[in-house]
Amino acid sequence: MVNAKDKDILSLVDGNGEYKYSYACFLKKDDEFFVVSFTQDQSKVMWEEKENLLVDSFEMFQYAKFKNGVSDDYQLLNLTWRKRRGALNEAAMGEATDVHKSEKPARALIDESEIGLTYSFKNVSGVDTDVNIQIRRSTLKYVMTFSVEKDHAQFSELGSCVKLASPKT
Repeated sequence: MVNAKDKDILSLVDGNGEYKYSYACFLKKDDEFFVVSFTQDQSKVMWEEKENLLVDSFEMFQYAKFKNGVSDDYQLLNLTWRKRRGALNEAAMGEATDVHKSEKPARALIDESEIGLTYSFKNVSGVDTDVNIQIRRSTLKYVMTFSVEKDHAQFSELGSCVKLASPKT
C-alpha cells in the first residue's frame, strides 16, 4: 500500500518535513494490520520547564487499523515529549492523550524501548472492550490484548511489525 501510494497509509508515514516514526504491524488474520505513527521533530525541540519535568512542543500520535484493505479504526492523540529536569542528554518519554476527551480516553506511552497504546470501544454486542497494544522497538514484535469488561474475558494476539519509511518521490 506504501508503494501504491495509498493516501491513508502515506498520511501515517509521511511527516511533512517532520521526523515521523511509523510501524506497520500484521495480525495473524487474513489481510488485517494496524499502523502506529508519531512525530518528534528534533529541529524544533524547545524544552520548557514545567514542575519537575522539562516539556517540549506539541506533537501527534496516530493509530489506524485496516481490514480487507479498508480503514476499520482510527485514533488521534495529542503527544507531549517529557524529560526530567537536569537530564537534557537523556531520551525523552512521550505521553499522548485522546484528542476527543472521551469518557475512557485513549492513551499512549513511548520510550526508547516500547510503544504502548490503550483505548476502548463498544464491540458488536455493545459491550465495552479495552485494547492494550505493546510494540517492542528492538524486536519489532507486538502483543495486542483485548479485555471485555462484562465477561471479565481477556485474550491476546501476537505478531510482527516493520518500521516504515516514507517512499521516495
